[in-house]
Amino acid sequence: MTQKQKMYRNALLAKIHTHQKYKEIKANEAWEDFLFSRFEEESCSKLGIKELESILTEFNGGIAGYANKYDRAKTFGDAQDRKIIFLSESVGLRVFLSDFIYRQCKKRNLEECSKKEKTKIIIGLEKIKREKR
Repeated sequence: MTQKQKMYRNALLAKIHTHQKYKEIKANEAWEDFLFSRFEEESCSKLGIKELESILTEFNGGIAGYANKYDRAKTFGDAQDRKIIFLSESVGLRVFLSDFIYRQCKKRNLEECSKKEKTKIIIGLEKIKREKR
């Protein structure tokens, strides 16, 4: 990595760690889950420039194309619904999905949930999936 790339990467890290969304996620003690669900890493120190850029894009309301080895699906809008359904099937909660949604967000179905609440559901389902391994 060149000196310019190191400086740019450090600037991206600084932007992420001072961003309001990072502070919200960190306050909810979900930062490691957030990173693991997207990049299967628990620290930003292990991420490259492309991954850091995708986090900032997502924080700023854009749709991030994840630059990891699994090429994660975009997690906004209808893609969130598909991801929730896929994860619920993979952990065996498809029948109890509405109960899980209610426990997480106090809503009865996905249509009532905001993007932020859907992200919370995704993180919860991915945490269950990771613990089932």
